[in-house]
Amino acid sequence: MGLDVYLIRKTEDGKEESVEEASSLYPDHLFKVGYFRSSYNEAGLDSVLQAAIGVTLYSIFAREIGEYEVRPDWRAALAATEIALGALDGFVDQTGGIRVMSEDISLEATGPGNASGALTLFRAQQDRRKEQGQTGADCYSTGGGTFFFGEPVKLLAIIQGKTFGRFPVHYLVYDGSDSYDWYRQALEIVRETIQYVIARPDPEKYLLHWSG
Repeated sequence: MGLDVYLIRKTEDGKEESVEEASSLYPDHLFKVGYFRSSYNEAGLDSVLQAAIGVTLYSIFAREIGEYEVRPDWRAALAATEIALGALDGFVDQTGGIRVMSEDISLEATGPGNASGALTLFRAQQDRRKEQGQTGADCYSTGGGTFFFGEPVKLLAIIQGKTFGRFPVHYLVYDGSDSYDWYRQALEIVRETIQYVIARPDPEKYLLHWSG
């Protein structure tokens, strides 16, 4: 599930024109000039940036919760993006590029009652992948847990905590040093989009539309 963000231009007659084109920097990237995608899940841009440097697309464009159309202060957004890029570089340099994911702990869980049962459940997933010819996602979640196949995850810490101040959760800190390039590129395309608007003769006619 994702939050799609679109660049829109309001025409003189009140109509809206979508603006979307491949980035000149990273033409094959999921982000485009005029289109951003930030998933609700922990791999989404907003989730990753929020955890690492406390920044989201909401904060960059000063979007209020519930607003679906935002007419940003484009120059302020450009400055915020530059700050975010510097902060992200600093975070990766200082930490080596650590990431975090969470695993909720259900009080009504009906999973294995011991280590042997956990191994049996894991082996069942291994057998399932063999039967499927190792196809499908290398990392996925089921009702039984989260499974990692393919490239192993280098786990650095398991930290107990709570979500919303009440629900138990385990935070898994892991080495994500090979993943931050994608997020930095996404931020660069955000900057490229802002620069595109600022360079137009009528930047005041451009706005951002959030899909949800």
